[in-house]
Amino acid sequence: IAQVGLSMISKVSSIKFKIITIIVPLVVLILALAGGFEVLWRFFVFLIVLLALSYLWARLNIRNIEGAVEKIVGYYRVGESLEERFTVSNRGRFPTSVLEIREVTDMPGYQNTVTTILPPRSSYSWHSVANLDRRGRYTLGALTVRVTDPLGLFSISRQVGASQKIIVYPDIQELPFFQAVPRLEPV
Repeated sequence: IAQVGLSMISKVSSIKFKIITIIVPLVVLILALAGGFEVLWRFFVFLIVLLALSYLWARLNIRNIEGAVEKIVGYYRVGESLEERFTVSNRGRFPTSVLEIREVTDMPGYQNTVTTILPPRSSYSWHSVANLDRRGRYTLGALTVRVTDPLGLFSISRQVGASQKIIVYPDIQELPFFQAVPRLEPV
């Protein structure tokens, strides 16, 4: 519940911030039109160029991000651990400012999120271990990558990597003193 509340607060603050990025240039434009001050015109043009460059930075950075996960064995039992190794690469000529990487999974109680900065033509790898507490069929391995521009005005997401399916079987318990009763088959 707390995580849902925090995500709603961050979405509301993100919406307020985006509204401010629209309102401030409009106010400067209105003041420049009303007053005719050359300084306000230059400030308005500066704000528009800054917004455009921030958006382009995020858009170009997301295109150069690649991600992969090592092959996951498909069958496990409750109580075992699942080990994953991820690698995310930046193929571009520019560094990423803030890169949030989140594994897309439907496994209950398991979250795998990393935040990092990648220099140009470099990669970042990490190891993750999940305890398997419930039986079922789950999807793992695909990554959602979110790139933010250096000013934090725009963030763009995309999914990288291929998803993989695993099956978690119930734990097998040995029954002490259990012996099958021999049965006579009719002839």
